[in-house]
Amino acid sequence: MRIAPEVFLELREALPNADFIKVETQPPGRYVQQLVERSQGHLKTLVGYAGVQMPDVLARGASGIQPGCSFTEIYLELWQRWQHDKRGFAALHNQLLPYISYWMQGVELIVQAEKVILQRRGIIASDYCRSPAYTLDTAELSQIERFLQEFKAYL
Repeated sequence: MRIAPEVFLELREALPNADFIKVETQPPGRYVQQLVERSQGHLKTLVGYAGVQMPDVLARGASGIQPGCSFTEIYLELWQRWQHDKRGFAALHNQLLPYISYWMQGVELIVQAEKVILQRRGIIASDYCRSPAYTLDTAELSQIERFLQEFKAYL
């Protein structure tokens, strides 16, 4: 069940320091736009989902993206390009999209992919995931290796 935007608007009135909402509804774009417009910009929105819908939600007024943490440098580059170079943003997002759209097919899949990336980058010691865990096959592990090579300039 989706929470009506009015609930968050009422919360914002009652709690003036409650500035941000992380929108998890799918698709998030319309909902983001409703929250931003109805609050006259006082309510800020963040969207996760690995940034798959980043172009749409940013165009509709989202304040940012709150994805996983295994390649934040790429998201930072996307954010900077969104602000100063829309064509560059589109090109980089289109380059990233096949990876994040594949990994976002399931929660366990994206968590395992993120852990493998973090381990391969030397940020964590183990890619262990507690149960229920997704086991990446050789094709998916190869995909991660391609990703790390393709985006090594950012990482």
